[in-house]
Amino acid sequence: MKTPVESAAPHRLGSLELGRFIAASLVMISHLFGLDAAPGPLGVQYFFVLSGFVMITAHHRDFGQSRGVLKFWWRRVCRIYPLYWLVLLPVMFYYYHGFAPASLSWQLFSLSPGPASELIPPAWSLRYEIAFYIVFGLCLTPYVGRVLLTAWVLSVLWLLVPVHVFQFFHVHRYNIMYLHALGSWNHFISIFELYFFAGLLGGWLLIKSRPSVPRAIAGLLIGGALMIYKLRVTQWGYVYPGPRDLAVLSLGYAGVMFGLAMLERCGIFRLGKWAAWAGAVSYPLYISHSPLLNCLDAIFPPPLRTNILVEAGSLILVYGVAIGLAFAVDRPLQRRLRKVYKNA
Repeated sequence: MKTPVESAAPHRLGSLELGRFIAASLVMISHLFGLDAAPGPLGVQYFFVLSGFVMITAHHRDFGQSRGVLKFWWRRVCRIYPLYWLVLLPVMFYYYHGFAPASLSWQLFSLSPGPASELIPPAWSLRYEIAFYIVFGLCLTPYVGRVLLTAWVLSVLWLLVPVHVFQFFHVHRYNIMYLHALGSWNHFISIFELYFFAGLLGGWLLIKSRPSVPRAIAGLLIGGALMIYKLRVTQWGYVYPGPRDLAVLSLGYAGVMFGLAMLERCGIFRLGKWAAWAGAVSYPLYISHSPLLNCLDAIFPPPLRTNILVEAGSLILVYGVAIGLAFAVDRPLQRRLRKVYKNA
């Protein structure tokens, strides 16, 4: 008989999958209603922390395995790019006559880390994800991987040191802050990495801890308290916080994820397949909703867009397309692409 620890992969727990769907829905609803202040940042921040949480729980056994690096990168490529390109192509066709040649750049197709003009607005966050995947994959390499991970974490934590500390000691802050002037470097070493690192910490604690309800409750209480304390600074998720607030808030997210995942591993609740299905819809929803809403804006002028029936129809359409993309395109494609790696 399997123990509760073995009964479900931590990165496939229903609480994480359902949270992924809720986060994508927050971003979509923010764009649907076109609010100047909307809780979209709350969803993006959750995604960033969850990314680190899932990476460590899914790939902690790949540390020091050279083949693990290639497996990790191949799975990330399969997860991000096919659906992104599928959504990008009709958007390019729609805007074809308004394109400047520079718009059709390598950055547009590759999602390479660095500043870019997005045709699909949510893609800006994927550039941070790609930067995280590149470095985390390198951290899996034998011999030097753990050293690289430590150096990466310390480089980002260096950004939290107040400038006045250096001024007090008359030390010129020549450090990592200057990398921000080099374009794409600010995607590899930035305060947004703190979200990923908090997720890594939460996931690491989960895989190193035996199932325990008291630990789960402690994670929920501590994480929830940190979130409530710092979400006020972000107007309850409507804006992104400053560096030190972000560090505390990201730990709050990670604590809540740890607590919910631990409760699920303890068998306190099971969300079933429907939560996994909701999680499968999250990325198609996140990447496709903005082009769909732009099309609806073209069909329905602003006065009509505020009609409650139009808004409800738009909501149903966006979710319907996301579900279709998830189960008719994305999931079958993922299965086939992963077989390619296994057979290589």
